[in-house]
Amino acid sequence: IHTLSDDKFLVKRVNLNLQRNSFESKMNNSDSIFSFTFNNIKKIVIGQAVYKNFYYNDDNRVYQMLYESEKYKLMKGFEVKLISGSANPMVNRPNDKYVRGEDYFIMINGTISQVKLKKKSIFKTLKLDKLNSSNLDMFVDSNSLSLKKVEDIVKLLEYYNCLLYTSDAADDLL
Repeated sequence: IHTLSDDKFLVKRVNLNLQRNSFESKMNNSDSIFSFTFNNIKKIVIGQAVYKNFYYNDDNRVYQMLYESEKYKLMKGFEVKLISGSANPMVNRPNDKYVRGEDYFIMINGTISQVKLKKKSIFKTLKLDKLNSSNLDMFVDSNSLSLKKVEDIVKLLEYYNCLLYTSDAADDLL
């Protein structure tokens, strides 16, 4: 756990509670569960995954950070849905069950937009002009990227960030 005051704490057995959008940990062989609020927490790192809290759609939500740069961030958000069971044997769903859902988001200048893992949705969210759009199309084709895979979208965003950085540096020279 990384706090806003740059302190770090190691907590074992941490889980993300999707209903509450908070992290929880069972403490020292007891039945007590400690719930972490993001009031003083900058981020939580579990293995290689980094989680941060942002305000979106009138609610604080926890996102897994997939890519971060100065200009934009690619994030994965989670939600849990209840699928009701049915007494009808033709439905083949005798019991209620909870299902975890995932959505992808891009944050640009503090504004979060939901994005689908499709080229058109990503390009529209990034508000690309024709030149950058054609450059990214060539990059996707030459590297055989599939924009339905998160890893390939991260590669695309890294390349786009390099394009923006070099164009900003060229503008500064003029």
